[in-house]
Amino acid sequence: KMIANKAGYKRTVLELGGNDPLIVCNDLNEDDLKSTYPNCYNYLLAHKVKLENRKDSRVTIKEKGIPWYSIMRRVDLNDINCDKIIFYDVGMEPNFMLDNEKRIFGGGTSHSFRLIDENYNLKYVLGIINSSLIKWVIYDICPVKMGDARKYGLSYIKKLPIPSGTVLLQQEISSLVEEVINNKQKGLETKNLEKEIDQMVYKLYGLSVEEIAIIENS
Repeated sequence: KMIANKAGYKRTVLELGGNDPLIVCNDLNEDDLKSTYPNCYNYLLAHKVKLENRKDSRVTIKEKGIPWYSIMRRVDLNDINCDKIIFYDVGMEPNFMLDNEKRIFGGGTSHSFRLIDENYNLKYVLGIINSSLIKWVIYDICPVKMGDARKYGLSYIKKLPIPSGTVLLQQEISSLVEEVINNKQKGLETKNLEKEIDQMVYKLYGLSVEEIAIIENS
């Protein structure tokens, strides 16, 4: 961070923990990289063949048409520097968590999403997608992996139908979610709160008694 500040580079430094910062630059074309950061460019150039043959899902950077000096999997800082919901890629159960500390996370095994619709409250959405009903839906749409785990890829999670509900309902579910989070941080029981959210979600989606029984007995 000190070096970056002294050099006056127009770039963002994100602390990852410890003493090692991650420096995220704006996209540069090769000529700009060469003229603006010649030492960096010469170092990368010495490893060009190795860099352009890096593989992502069995396809090289060269085959993907990505500049050979680029980071393999990049992310828009707007998707990081915000309140968001984070979840892992593969696991036995869905596990969505709230991040309101603008954390950075490993993108290879985790995903996140943020809200762009102001009609939704993030804690309300968290309550919905962690409910028993949506868990049942997720098990149905996400592919099975080894050991009956599921792959919770972003492409599957994007398909989840999340109704906006009323302002009052959003407030009620958000309040319960906040209680759940606080209790979990204190090591307290949350099952009753979660069951209360489940009942609200069943009502929101218009499930019958018979349909609720299918969800809870599955």
